[in-house]
Parts: sequence; structure tokens; C-alpha cells
Amino acid sequence: MAATPFAPLQQRLNSAVLRRLANAQAAVQGGPPVQVIFDQPYAAPFDGRIDAAEPECTGASADLAGVQRGHTIDIGGTSYRVERAEPDGSGLTRLLLSTADA
Repeated sequence: MAATPFAPLQQRLNSAVLRRLANAQAAVQGGPPVQVIFDQPYAAPFDGRIDAAEPECTGASADLAGVQRGHTIDIGGTSYRVERAEPDGSGLTRLLLSTADA
């Protein structure tokens, strides 16, 4: 039996994860929307006066290629500024965000 290359399997797994777990669409710099897993910590009771993790999203590296610090990303009608892009080397990229007006 021939060994199956790992990269195509990893790509299929990442696609399946995003297909099943994506909870938002994101548009970077006004571009086309892409599927992402979006996480926004809950800090409302303290009017944002506590240290809490910033919003973040994870998507396919191919969809988020070229995203850099300072780019604007729109998720669910809210604009965020990209603070850091962290490709994980497996085909997914995590974007650390802040509110665009911050």
C-alpha cells in the first residue's frame, strides 16, 4: 500500500474543521468573506476595565494570506484591527484582533 502524503490529509482535515466549526464570516480589507472561527471574550460587566483576552479568529492560511498588522477585518458588522497574524504551519492562521476604534 502506498503511503498517503501528509499535506493533503492535513488540508482535508483543516477544511473539515472550518466547515463544521466556523461561526463567522470575515472580510479582510473589504475583500471577499471567508469562513473563520471567531472568539470574543466576555468582559461586559466590567465595562472593559479588566484585563481580558482580545478577540481573535482562526481561518485557513490560504484565505488569510497576506494579512498583516494594521489591516482591517470585518466580522459580524464590527470592524477590528489585526494586531498579529500567527500562521501555525499546519494550514491555519490565528489573527489576534482589537476593536478598530481602540
